[in-house]
Amino acid sequence: MLQFGLIVWTLVVSAMPVCAASVDGTVFALYNVPPGKYEFVRSLTLNSVIVWPDTEKLNEAGRLGLRAIVNIAPGNFPDTKAWMNRIRELKSHPAVFAWVMYDEPDINKKPVSEVAWAYRTMKSIDPDHPVYQTLWNPMRYADYAPYCDILAVCPYIVNKKDPLTDDDLSMIHQMVTMAKKSMAGKQVYAVIQSFAGLPAWPRPPTPRELLSMVSVAQAAGADGFAFYAYTSSEPYPTQSSKTRFLLMNDTPLMNAIRTAVARTR
Repeated sequence: MLQFGLIVWTLVVSAMPVCAASVDGTVFALYNVPPGKYEFVRSLTLNSVIVWPDTEKLNEAGRLGLRAIVNIAPGNFPDTKAWMNRIRELKSHPAVFAWVMYDEPDINKKPVSEVAWAYRTMKSIDPDHPVYQTLWNPMRYADYAPYCDILAVCPYIVNKKDPLTDDDLSMIHQMVTMAKKSMAGKQVYAVIQSFAGLPAWPRPPTPRELLSMVSVAQAAGADGFAFYAYTSSEPYPTQSSKTRFLLMNDTPLMNAIRTAVARTR
């Protein structure tokens, strides 16, 4: 079922211009990378990493030529003044590319008013770097879109053991298209599933499926890509496992990411 879809989407993408670029080119990022492992990001030919707001992590990213999407996550600070000060301290670091506010506030019950206030506060402190926001529910894109500069959609569609279908892939196209409409000219990224974790995600995507997901997102106009993740938060390979999925143990999937980056560039 996927073979036909992959051919169709590849033909569509080959007829399209390369996706819109940031100042220094299209962003290809990786989530959940522990300190000391940023060289792995470079080995995948990615150019960006999502990091916590820490000078040492930014220094490590900078040494490797990686851009840092810095996860401020206001809820992790004791008070508002603390995270505001952290932005002031780090905003001049050359590795900083963007700030992250909340992870999927639509399903984590963060009111739009709270997100709006945090966005305006961040921009008042640092107007030079964009604010990046992930959202889960397409029906909420329009609600949160005014309060970010980059909206990242999260179509984790490998949620069954069966192979992906054309209908599954179409969901990615629809989500990116809806986000582009809501953002009205601002950038939209696609977070590409590259993990497994039980019970919701019983297997990682196959290399062919990952390539298809990236191609579909590009065809819909995605401006950047983030791969989730270096490791998962959920147990794998069984629900009682103490282990987690680890991308560096899946060589075919790593090679698919490299291929996806090469094709998209």
